[in-house]
Amino acid sequence: MREPDSNGFLNTSIVESIGLTHEMLRQALRDTYNLLDQIDTTLETAEVFPLSQTVELANLSSMIGNIFASTLAKHSNGVLRRNGPHRYPDLLATGISPRVPDLELKMALETNKPKGHLAKEGHYLTCRYVLCQTDGSLRIGKEQRCTKPYRTHLTS
Repeated sequence: MREPDSNGFLNTSIVESIGLTHEMLRQALRDTYNLLDQIDTTLETAEVFPLSQTVELANLSSMIGNIFASTLAKHSNGVLRRNGPHRYPDLLATGISPRVPDLELKMALETNKPKGHLAKEGHYLTCRYVLCQTDGSLRIGKEQRCTKPYRTHLTS
């Protein structure tokens, strides 16, 4: 099972100030990686391209963002629940903790701008990822992108 890069969390003090923990994010990322790997394994068994070569990259970012939102809600100790795709914000505070606000997630490949609507007032969690080789190694440059979403960086 792939583990999130422990150096991939930026601005964790801000995330923690709103009631989330590094461990919640790490567990959510681990589950997201696991689900993406399961999808790719199924596609490989069917002898088709992996997900990152099957859908447009902007759609891949949206799909990863939706999966991550679901896994973050799962690991939030009940303080967040999934609002659903195409609904603002992505995660709703349940009211268990007064510090935890509603959150909108933005997912983007490398340095691309996150896809989605114009920014609205509220709290955002921005996630970036790269496409690596299956062993997690990275080749730099758009022309050398690999297929496995990995090494997510989170900022708020």
